[in-house]
Amino acid sequence: MPASGSTSFRVKIPRTPPAGASAPLDLDAGTASSRPATDVPGTFITALPPLAEPSMRELEVRAVNPPYSYSRVSYNDRTKEYLYEILEPQLSAHEKGLVTHLKATLTQILGSETAELSTADKRAYLRGEAEAYFRSRDIPLSPLSTERVVYYLLRDFVGYGPVDSLILDPEVEDISCDGVGVPLFIFHGKYESMKTNVVFAEEDALNSFIVMLGQRCGKSVSVSSPILDGTTPEGHRVQATYAREITTRGASFTIRRFKERP
Repeated sequence: MPASGSTSFRVKIPRTPPAGASAPLDLDAGTASSRPATDVPGTFITALPPLAEPSMRELEVRAVNPPYSYSRVSYNDRTKEYLYEILEPQLSAHEKGLVTHLKATLTQILGSETAELSTADKRAYLRGEAEAYFRSRDIPLSPLSTERVVYYLLRDFVGYGPVDSLILDPEVEDISCDGVGVPLFIFHGKYESMKTNVVFAEEDALNSFIVMLGQRCGKSVSVSSPILDGTTPEGHRVQATYAREITTRGASFTIRRFKERP
């Protein structure tokens, strides 16, 4: 059952309209509510989708990396389970194509160009490269669309990719992945163990993520050295296995977040 006496923390982001609705519905204003700021008044980068089942109850929505990413905790009265969702910008087909192309292009130059840059400088560099790319090819993008595309570039090149918002959420203590196609689980400071909506659907994507974790920890991971045990520059403890060398379900990992205040 949901924790008794818990207080719902709500933020004002628009809901995705249900079928037949003519306009999005805002969340109810609540304690410490806030509307995410964007550079386009009256518009939003991220919308709140409806719950997947009628038996689900929304417990809280928190800003993780506003105005881009949010977390939502819900409880399913039918299955008696909690669900933790990361809500990120939804990309159009055109925006997805731009993200894919830009990532392929930037991958070729990032190693030499940004090796010595700070995190803040890397973010500024990536944003500048993306905006220069749009201008040089006369690609018409609204400010809002630009923000969505740049968000995924920064998330994947500077952050921790699909798990970046999990790592940024101070309520998340542990993150675990048991293989390809298996939803990630977290240990939450308030709701304890919960399934998330984050899944590595492709084996190559999960293997690449493990390699990236190894690089962040200053270690090499490969078929000949498939076990990773290290610490990221932020102090997060990482344990991982690469490919199918250890488990039949593919690569796996656990990240224990470093907390400044234990």
